[in-house]
Amino acid sequence: MHLKIPIHTLEIHVANACNLTCESCSHFSNNGHKGVLSLEEFEKWCAPWTGKITPKHFRLLGGEPTINPQLTAMLLRAHELWPNSKICLTTNGFFLDRHPGIYEVLGKIGGELTLTKHDFTPEYDEKYNVFKQAVLAGKAKHNFSLNLEISYKRWSRRHKGEGAGVMPFNDGDPKKAFKKCACRRCHQLFRGKIWKCPPITYINLQKEKFPNISSEWDPYLTYEPLDPSATQMQTLKFFTTRTESICAMCPVSPQRFDKRSPLIPLGELNKANTPAA
Repeated sequence: MHLKIPIHTLEIHVANACNLTCESCSHFSNNGHKGVLSLEEFEKWCAPWTGKITPKHFRLLGGEPTINPQLTAMLLRAHELWPNSKICLTTNGFFLDRHPGIYEVLGKIGGELTLTKHDFTPEYDEKYNVFKQAVLAGKAKHNFSLNLEISYKRWSRRHKGEGAGVMPFNDGDPKKAFKKCACRRCHQLFRGKIWKCPPITYINLQKEKFPNISSEWDPYLTYEPLDPSATQMQTLKFFTTRTESICAMCPVSPQRFDKRSPLIPLGELNKANTPAA
C-alpha cells in the first residue's frame, strides 16, 4: 500500500463566477466566467485523490464560492473526504448571508474562513463592514479559524490586458518568476486533474470564452495537468518540481498598480472599453 504524499495546499473552484471585477485577477475571475460545481462533480473530482495525497489545507474558493448554493454541503463533504486536512473557505463575504448554517459547519469541522477585502473606498467599506461583523459574531459563537486578508495591499499585475486581449508576460526567466510567485503553493483541482497554479488552470476558461486570444498562450494551453492515473513517483515529482517552463507566463518583477474599483459591474466595463462605431 502506497503512503499518501503530503502537500501544502490544494484548492478547488466551487464557482467560476464572481460578483467583483478585480483587475488582473490570477483566476481570471473578472472576465465574467460562469458555472458552479455540483456536489456530485465535487465528489467525482476529489475522490480519486483521497488515497494519493494529503493536503495540509484543502481550500474552497472561486470566483466567489458563496455563489454556489451547495457550499455548506461541500464543506461537510470535504471534511469527510480529507479528514486530516484543514478545510478552508476563501470568500469576499458579500453573499455569506445566503448560507445561514455556514458558521456552525465551519466550527463543527474545525475549519478556517478567510475573508478577503479587495478595496478601500467608503462605498466598499460600507458593505464590507456589515458582513465582517456577521463573520466576527459567527466566529465568537462557533469558534472556527478566521483570517482577515487585506488583499488589495498586496495586489500585483498577474497578466497584461483583459478579455480577448489578455496576454502573458513571457519575461523569459521562469525561475525568477517562480521565486516571485504568490501562487506557487496553490495547486488547483479542476475537472478531476491537478494543475500547478491558478493562472495555468483558468487560462482554459479564458480560451473557452474568448477563442481568439493571442497565440502567445498556445504553449500554456498545451500544459498537461496531473491525472489521477499517475503513479506515486509521477505524483511525487509533480509536487516537488518547482520551476517549470509555464512559469514564464507570469512576471519576473510583479507590478503594483492602483486597480479600479472591483464594484464596477462587468457590463459597464465592457461598454467603457468598446470603441465607438
